[in-house]
Amino acid sequence: MKSLRSVPASEAWLRAKPLHPSPAHVLGMAAIAAFVLIALKSPAHATITNCNLTYVQNAAPPGVTVGPITDLGSPAPTPTNGVEDVPAGTFGPGSPEECLVTGTEVTNSADGKTANFGALLPDPSLWNGKFMFQGCGGNCGSVGLSPTVDVLNKGYPVWATDDGHLGSNISWPISSPGVLDQDNVIDFAYRAVHTTVVDGKQFTLNYFDASSLSYSYYEGCSDGGREGMVDANRYPADFDGVLAGDPYFDVPGQNIIVSNVTVQFRFGNADGFVSPALFVLADQYFINKCDAVDGVKDGLVQDPELCNFNPETDLPRCSGSSAVNCFTQAQIDSLTSILTGMTDPHGTVIHAGFPEPDANLAIWTAISGKGIVNYTGPQPWSGPGAPFDWLINDSGIDYWAYLGEPSYNSLKTLGFTYQSGGAGRIRLFHVIAPDNTIATIYNAMNIASGYFPNELSPFISQGRKLILYHGFSDGLITPYTTIQYYRQLASLNGGFNSLENNVLFFMVPGMYHCGGGYGPTNFGQPGTQPTVVDAAHDATTALENWVEHGVQPQDFIGTNSSGTRTMPLCPFPEQAQYNGSGNVNDAANWSCPPHDHTLLRSGFLGRESGADAQLFTGTVPGSESGHPGHGPHHHDG
Repeated sequence: MKSLRSVPASEAWLRAKPLHPSPAHVLGMAAIAAFVLIALKSPAHATITNCNLTYVQNAAPPGVTVGPITDLGSPAPTPTNGVEDVPAGTFGPGSPEECLVTGTEVTNSADGKTANFGALLPDPSLWNGKFMFQGCGGNCGSVGLSPTVDVLNKGYPVWATDDGHLGSNISWPISSPGVLDQDNVIDFAYRAVHTTVVDGKQFTLNYFDASSLSYSYYEGCSDGGREGMVDANRYPADFDGVLAGDPYFDVPGQNIIVSNVTVQFRFGNADGFVSPALFVLADQYFINKCDAVDGVKDGLVQDPELCNFNPETDLPRCSGSSAVNCFTQAQIDSLTSILTGMTDPHGTVIHAGFPEPDANLAIWTAISGKGIVNYTGPQPWSGPGAPFDWLINDSGIDYWAYLGEPSYNSLKTLGFTYQSGGAGRIRLFHVIAPDNTIATIYNAMNIASGYFPNELSPFISQGRKLILYHGFSDGLITPYTTIQYYRQLASLNGGFNSLENNVLFFMVPGMYHCGGGYGPTNFGQPGTQPTVVDAAHDATTALENWVEHGVQPQDFIGTNSSGTRTMPLCPFPEQAQYNGSGNVNDAANWSCPPHDHTLLRSGFLGRESGADAQLFTGTVPGSESGHPGHGPHHHDG
């Protein structure tokens, strides 16, 4: 069966004639005086020039219709007619006034398929001449238009899309049971973003009556990280610079980790459930064991991969049934399986485990109790109280890979087994997926993946810039897949030093998914207002300087959530080193040693997690563009 990933997109190269609006009326002195008097009597809320439906619809390229949408995820209310002048401060203290535009755009001209979009257009006098696209989250399904204040104050028009489906419809990958909705899947995979970029650029030029854009940028995390990587692979000319974080770019692998929930409900092991509180307790033991591995005991685990933590020997055991301060053997097995690599029956690591058993990881499995163990019916995890993992993966595993078959059972159909030892390198308790399950999931879902290192070659050869980052304590998307990807990317591009001319990768110690955590997690990444808007503290500014002035970022200064600690974030594979004296909470007492390869080393937990295994993509390079061929394959790194 032909992989859906190689289905060609219907391109939307839409063009429109530039608008030539009539000159603004010149105000007489009396009118100016009246305006000033009104401004003094009431709060300032000027009207952005041409922020009205008539002008905006005129600026829209063919196939784009301005109007209300039902899935705008934004601090601003959805405009009733698709256009709204949004007051200053809406997107945070100090954010400027914006013209909010929503609507639909045709993504497939052959059948009229559409996706929703949203845009924030600055006052024409403040436009910086550039273009910015903001990525989505989860499995998308909403127009998440929430840029940070610094981005808006730079004068960017910011665009976003819902990837062509509504998040309220978890069966969006199918049109009916057993029938794939190719339009929805292709839109999610890559087409809706690219169409919004093409339309958005022309719309921006028309709205501002301009002939060209000076630069174009992308920012996104999670699914937004995936979207950015996919677009850079498929359409390298879309953006001059891409900032992509914690990427959900291994779509089948990320969906197959539903096993991290099923392992807690193995038949005959009902006491294997690990509560969120026990995750936190396990993490305390983990940090105590691993904190000093980087040479300084400061409450921060810089590299979980280097730690020799073993749940089997390092967690306190309950003498009897489960308690609040100890773990049963079944609970230890559950935790261990989440930290270890998932394999096929032949021992190949198909998906790396998670770095540490923290509270962020507990989000996947946090439920109100153990009642769903005694489920009845084929779908035990739908409805209230379902684990977050299943709410995200249901639309993938059930409706995408298995096409909503009525007989699908989340605990039985996938055929997972669990064991210690066996074939391959993983010795601790881990999950084993059957070959047919791996083939079904990877063949269905790799169309949306962006973790094929060879596909980034055109982007690199054109001199474009990518800043990639991942939280080292990310419990929603394991950072180890991104590390595996970057290692292989370097091997294809002359090594790390050569690759860094175009692609930089930063691991962020103690950071959860896209932000938060107990480390120096603020460096102005998407969704986080930087502490200082400069190239050292703000990733957006650093990317601009790199693209526009050729100034390559060396490191970032990360700041923790309370502002009490700063620390350098080093380009992979470097790790920050304490200078041996001074306050450990001050970045001035740390450095990034050049040519350091500390992050390439693995300890016991790193090896058992499969972090240092070769990248598994489930496919082989096929066409000239590098799109995959048929069936699962172990990609050599």
